Amino acid sequence: MQCDVALEGERERLFKEVTRRFPDINVLINNAGIQHRPPPLTEAQEWSVWQRELATNLEAPMHLSCLFVPHFQKGREAAIINVTSGLAFSP
Repeated sequence: MQCDVALEGERERLFKEVTRRFPDINVLINNAGIQHRPPPLTEAQEWSVWQRELATNLEAPMHLSCLFVPHFQKGREAAIINVTSGLAFSP
């Protein structure tokens, strides 16, 4: 199932569809991530680029975790795995 995790409605749609199709799901892997190479902050910035990166890398895993945790609590064991990248340290 495709999902643009940068969009709140897409995350909610993903949660509903996944839990409908796989009611016993007990693992969430937050693995989506993007990184842009914006110009130095001394130059004009396009806020939408920053906003999309924040929505994908920070907002999405937090929101998806909030959506899935109540579902996971109904089962016996569950896990949330957050995958990050060392590239976060390179800009």
